[in-house]
Amino acid sequence: MKICLCGTDKAANAIASLEKLIGDILPKECLYSCRDIRDFEQRLRDPRRATDLAILVPADELELDEFAALRELYDDTRILLVLGERSPGMIMKGHSLRPRFMAFADTEPGVVRSVLEKMTNSAGNGKSMEMKES
Repeated sequence: MKICLCGTDKAANAIASLEKLIGDILPKECLYSCRDIRDFEQRLRDPRRATDLAILVPADELELDEFAALRELYDDTRILLVLGERSPGMIMKGHSLRPRFMAFADTEPGVVRSVLEKMTNSAGNGKSMEMKES
């Protein structure tokens, strides 16, 4: 399982919480974290670095628009979207990315953990999960 966590420094608190949460579920080797949307784009363009699950953390509508512009690159990737705002426009745009799950930066961590465990098929302590070869 290869997970890419992507958001900018505007969403630093949410990203730090998610990194800790993912670290409790999966081995560190499964997570690639990027703080730049262009870095995420380069990763998606490299077939050797395939991503099974992308956790996108846009802090505002402008960042969400940047993720949406890359949609064709991650069309086959499962998306977990963590929005920084609860505005109707942002929620509507978020749904256009067709995420498997959408949460907000202030969502209870246990909810996100439960979804991540189900998405990674690692209920309980998934530390023993095998990684896919790339």
